[in-house]
Amino acid sequence: MERETFDELCRLLRGDLTRQETRLRKPVSVEKRVAVGVWRLSTGNSYRSCGLQFGLGKSTAKVICREFEEALCRKKDLFIRFPYTEDEVQEAMDTFEEEYKFPQIVGAIDGCHIEINAPPENKEDYFNRKQYYSINLQGTVNS
Repeated sequence: MERETFDELCRLLRGDLTRQETRLRKPVSVEKRVAVGVWRLSTGNSYRSCGLQFGLGKSTAKVICREFEEALCRKKDLFIRFPYTEDEVQEAMDTFEEEYKFPQIVGAIDGCHIEINAPPENKEDYFNRKQYYSINLQGTVNS
C-alpha cells in the first residue's frame, strides 16, 4: 500500500477509530489502528502475531481489527457502487473494451477457497469439492 493511500485511509476512518485518552493510559493512535487492520487483512496472520508485530496484546489486536473492519464496512458506499443507469453501464463496458479488448463486460467476478480448520459444528457445510474445509471468498471488480 502506498503511503498516500494509507494516509487517506487514516483520514477517512479517523472519526470512527479515535479513542479518548484516560488517566490510566493513552489510546492506540489511529495510524497504528489502521496499520494493524491493514496488516491483518493483507497477511491473514493471527491476532497474536499481528499484536506482536505492532507491540500490542492479542486481545487488543483483535478488538482493533474488528473495529477497523466495522469502520470500513460503514464507509463501503463511498467505494463500492455498481453502475445503475444506462449511461453508467455503457461507460463501464466502454472502459473494459478500451483497456482489455473485452466487449460487453461491466465487471469481473472471481472466487477462491480459503482453507480453514473444521469447525466443531456443521463441519460438513464447510467441506468443499476439493476435499478440504474452506470458506469461499468472492470478489467483483470494475475495469
